[in-house]
Parts: sequence; structure tokens; C-alpha cells
Amino acid sequence: MYAYPSPVRSSERMFPQEPPPPAVRFSPRPFGHNSRVAAALLPSLAVLASYGGSQVAAVLVVGFMGSYILDGMRFKEGAFTAVWATLVVAHLALAYNSLFLNSNDFPLLLSLMALAMCALTLFLIGVWATLQFKWIQLQHPAVAVAFEKMLLVGSLPVAASMQAWGIASSTGMDTAPFFLAALVCVLYYLFALPLTSSFVAPPRLTSMGGAAVVTPPCQGKSDAFSAFLVTVALPAAVYFAAHSGNIFQWVHLWSLLLVGSGPLLFVASIKDGLWWLGNSAAADALRSLFVLLALGGMLAGIEGRIIFHSFGQYIRLAEPWSYIAITVALYSVGALCLLYVSGALGEDAASALMGPVIMVSSSIGGLVMGLPIWVLPAPLLASAGLALFFDSRSFKDYLVFVVGAIATGLWFLWKHFWFLKDIHLGGMALRTLCVLLGAAMLPALVIPGLWHSGAKHSLIAVPLLIQAGLMCVIEETLFAGDHTAVTYNVHPMFPSSLVYRHISGGIGSRSSAFFLE
Repeated sequence: MYAYPSPVRSSERMFPQEPPPPAVRFSPRPFGHNSRVAAALLPSLAVLASYGGSQVAAVLVVGFMGSYILDGMRFKEGAFTAVWATLVVAHLALAYNSLFLNSNDFPLLLSLMALAMCALTLFLIGVWATLQFKWIQLQHPAVAVAFEKMLLVGSLPVAASMQAWGIASSTGMDTAPFFLAALVCVLYYLFALPLTSSFVAPPRLTSMGGAAVVTPPCQGKSDAFSAFLVTVALPAAVYFAAHSGNIFQWVHLWSLLLVGSGPLLFVASIKDGLWWLGNSAAADALRSLFVLLALGGMLAGIEGRIIFHSFGQYIRLAEPWSYIAITVALYSVGALCLLYVSGALGEDAASALMGPVIMVSSSIGGLVMGLPIWVLPAPLLASAGLALFFDSRSFKDYLVFVVGAIATGLWFLWKHFWFLKDIHLGGMALRTLCVLLGAAMLPALVIPGLWHSGAKHSLIAVPLLIQAGLMCVIEETLFAGDHTAVTYNVHPMFPSSLVYRHISGGIGSRSSAFFLE
């Protein structure tokens, strides 16, 4: 007998069906995303414990210790039960403190919303703990896969909400949206990019045709799109809510543009940041549009909120020429960076344009700041050294940039602060502080050149240690000292947000220098 092929419908010829996704199989193994989940949920748990008070913290500590002891004694089911019982009792203690004792003086609606976020946080902690038990994976594989997706998808919005609460409590609502913008960018990088499931392995390395088998990501496109909306909208929404009474003042409009465009620029610029759009020509055009709009908005926010609002007293060029000059300088450099990163400019064209654009922009910036003619070669020298380093990656060329930048910075300190010889800040003369700031410029400028020129990590550690020591002395003087006679308690001399930024930058630099290849 012969098997005749079944007739093919005309509709199937015109619209062939897509091939089914590659077959996958369940493979019990340790949960592979513990580090990123810990980075999101452990700070959120700390915020929850501080909100609940000593009773909640005691319940969590005692309960987790008990579950650890039970797990060590190989009572797996008992340890599992103890974890979830601890989380339930902790939430009951939270509800009792918040609703009946009213320990935080929150309105009822706000207390209910806080309890809901705490419940979600504790639930994700329980899901995370459940995935650590291998017997759960063996007996309930569908539950393990579902819990993993739930954990990876839910960690971003829950951690962003809880940690935004903690940031606002520690730094105040004025600076909280800016920290939140940086936080949601980190969370998007950790949880919204395509992640492979820890428990699903491809059946073979290659398909029947020889192509590599691609394991589908754990998150769906709708999940990634939801994370994108949270990342882009949450910082701007928090800033709008905090300043809704006077949001139409220019300083708040520029700040709103800054916190809204920064996360969008980050998401649209990183690799696979918008993977959920697909690979069509329309998706590529939408990515380019996002980058263009975000870069334009961020430069406008920097110009309005930082340059003219915070450093307007140092601008010497009269209006409207100052606005025109700074706009031309900023957008020229921004357009060059955009063209280079997007690949529209080749290496040769970028090298040819880098020097002239940066030198013209730096000369414009020097004129706006009122640099005299005899100091104007300093920023031009720094620009030339940076352009040469872009081509050669030679540390000798980078030293030209360092010399020009230090000369410009020293002139700035001498022009605006050196004449205040009778001013003391925290028991230190202002001139001494200027000397320390000038000395701190050298390692701060040298470290990036050493890193990008391929220097040894042990050599990079020396200026890092010098920079850390100098910044400790400077921050101790500016942040911890009594400056009432100078600031009149109108604004802080050295905001706490700068301390957090320096600590984060130091930790990041140490990690990059010693742990990354």
C-alpha cells in the first residue's frame, strides 16, 4: 500500500503556519537567578521590617532561623511550612501595628495600600524560598515553573514600589524620584531582559537542520512591556505627585522631563532593551524614535534643571546668547554620540568629527563661563586630548586631557572660591578645602583613562584609594559639619543624596576593577 499525501488547502499555501516552538523539557536544578532576586527583594524586606518595627523584625529573624535549623536537620516539609508560617505571622503583626496601634500615623487608605505592598513582598519572598526546595521541583514541576515566572515578573514592580518608599523616607521626596529613576533602570536590566528558565533545558544543542535551538525566554512580551511602562512612568509619576501643587513652574517641568527621559533613554539604548518589539523594520524605527526623543528630552532637562537652575550664577554670558550657546554645545555633542552609538557614523567619520565637535563645544562652554583668553587654551587642550584618546586608546594621549581638565578646574576654584579666605566650613578653611578638591580631581580624571587603556587592576587601585581617602575628608567637612552661619538652614551644604551617589560609585568602581574581566 502507498500512503497518499493529504491535500493541501489553498489557504495554507498562501498563509503557511509558523513552526511550533522548540520542544523543552523540565530539568530539576538549583534556581539560577538568586543573585538578581536578592538584589531586588532583600532591600524591600529591609524597608518592610523598618516599617513594621521591632516586632515584625523579631518574627522574621526567629522564623527564618527556625526554618534554617529544620532544613539543616533534614525536615524539609517542616522547613517549608516554617517559612510560610513566618511570613503569615509577620504580615499579621504588620496589620496589627498599622491598623490597631496606628504606630506610623498613616491614614487608613494609605495604611491599607502599604499593607498590600508588604503582602506582595512577603509573598514573593515565600515564592523565592519555595524554589530553593528541590523536592518541590520533583513533586510539583508545574508549580516550580509557574513560581519562577511569577518571581521574575513580579520582582520589578514590587521592589520598585517598596524601595521607592524607603528612598523617600531616607532622602526626602525632593530627590526620591531621581534615585528611583536610577533604581528602575537597574531593575529593568535585571528582570526585563530575556531570561532563560532555570528549570527548562533544550532537548538538544542543535536542531535537525543544524541550527542552534533557541530556548524561549521565561518572560512573555506582555510582561516585558509592563516592565517597560513601570520603568518609564513610575519616576515621573512620583515626581508629579510630590510637586503637583506647583508642577507648572519651570524648574519642576525641567525636572519632570529629566526623570521621564532618562529611563527611556537607558531602556532604548541597551542591547535587547526593547526585545519585545520584535525584529521588524517598524520596530527598529520605533527604537530609533525612542532614543531620539529621550536624548532630546534628557539634554533639555540637563540644560534647564542643572545648568541654568543650579549653576546659573557661574554663567557670565548675557541672555539670550547664553541659552543659544549652551544649547548648541549640548546638542552638538549629543547628536554626535547618538550617530556614533546608532552606527550611522563609521569609525573613520566619527574620528574625523570627534575632535572638531568637542573642541567647538568646549570653547563655547568656556566662553559662557567667562574664561579669560589666557585660560581658554586649557579646555581646548582637554578636548584635543580626549579626541586623540578616542582614536588611539593610549594613556599618553589621555594625559593631555587630564592636564587641560585640571587646569580648567583649578581656574574655576581660584576664580569663585579662593578669595574667600576668612570663611571656614566645619572648622576647615575654605582655601584648604579648595586644595583638597583640586587634589581629588587628579585621581578622578586618571582612573577612567587607566581603565579604558587596559591598565592592570592593581595600578587602578592606587588612585581609587587616594580618591576614596580625599572624598572621605571632603564629605566629612561638607556633610557632617555645622554650616548654619553660611546656609542659614535654607538648604544643606552637601546633600545626603551626593553621599549615596559617591558610595554607589565607589562600590561600582571597586566591583568593575577587581571582579569584572
